[in-house]
Amino acid sequence: MSGDMPLSFVFASCPPAQVEPLLTSLDDQHYGLPCPEHFRSPAVRCLPLGIDGTDAELDPSEIHDLYEALRRAAPQAGFAVIGGASESGPGVLRMNHPRLGDFRTDVPSEDDKVSPLFSASQVLAILARDAHRPDAALRLHLALGRPWSHQFANIGRGCLRAPSLRRTSPQP
Repeated sequence: MSGDMPLSFVFASCPPAQVEPLLTSLDDQHYGLPCPEHFRSPAVRCLPLGIDGTDAELDPSEIHDLYEALRRAAPQAGFAVIGGASESGPGVLRMNHPRLGDFRTDVPSEDDKVSPLFSASQVLAILARDAHRPDAALRLHLALGRPWSHQFANIGRGCLRAPSLRRTSPQP
């Protein structure tokens, strides 16, 4: 059996100026995401918000490469690239937060939410390392990826459109 993982995306936010570069990066990687609100208007280019599964299965290195390409295209976007668990083990979760940047960890199998997977030993190591610090609770939340996951908590359906690139002629 293959170690390929089913690919999913979650898009929570994106600055208007980065929508088109993000869509172009998805196109370059051959992942066009149809917008449920504009599926009858092919001329409308927009980024659907929420969880979108694909038919693709990728190996972990391809998932990391895809994530990095999207992150370069839209560094201020809030999104996740998820490689679901496979026969070879847990899946891969890569999340980008507009202010905090990158977060990377494993993801459990059959989890519809964007929730990282941590072993008991990882959590205990984090607690032991930071328990004496006055900001221990904050450091624990950061180590466990809570701010990254929170950006996906209340995603509504909808889409983000790229600003019009049409130029207007100068007025006399």
